[in-house]
Amino acid sequence: MTVETAPRRTEYLPLDHLTPDGANPKDHDLAVIDASIGRFGMIDQIVRDDRTGKIISGHGRHATLTAMRDRGEAPPEGVRVDAGGHWLIPVIVGWASRTDSEARAALIALNRTTELGGWVDDELLALLDDLTAEGDHGLIGVGYGEDDIDALRQRLVADALVDKFTARQGEEGADGDTDLGRIALMDDVQEIVVVVPADRREEFYALMHKTEWVKDVRDRK
Repeated sequence: MTVETAPRRTEYLPLDHLTPDGANPKDHDLAVIDASIGRFGMIDQIVRDDRTGKIISGHGRHATLTAMRDRGEAPPEGVRVDAGGHWLIPVIVGWASRTDSEARAALIALNRTTELGGWVDDELLALLDDLTAEGDHGLIGVGYGEDDIDALRQRLVADALVDKFTARQGEEGADGDTDLGRIALMDDVQEIVVVVPADRREEFYALMHKTEWVKDVRDRK
């Protein structure tokens, strides 16, 4: 059965009338959100669940706008002010959860579906390099800093070197008994662990040492 819902639409609602969902499990970097809204204005709108009256997406934006207003800042582009001086926030309305369980599921899904997409790293790096080179506002409000860009560049170099070594191994006809394929590449860790057959180790280290940041740990106890 199809459930009738109001058309999705944008309404400007008082900031203080928006209610966060206390069950929201998503953490936020409010400093980055603050810089982003300060630079670009209010682009990504808050979404309200019409059944519960609570925010279903946009908790970080709501917290940031509240802090900006409480600091006495001028409203960012995209936010209106009524005759009483109250901030009016663009909110998407017209969606209503059927149950509390569905509301919780949507709360997670609206964050997780974006998170799962990841990035095409080489294309991301090219855009970030362009932003850095262009000057102007550079990386303000983007969520990436110089350290992030360096780490991304290093990871791409490491991936390329490992791919090159693996391809060479395949071209020379591996016997299938080596552990070369057991490569642990994990985000948010500081080391890449590679198991290399004994007769290929010197070749592998020579290849990896072409990057300044590789540390030789063969003698580590």
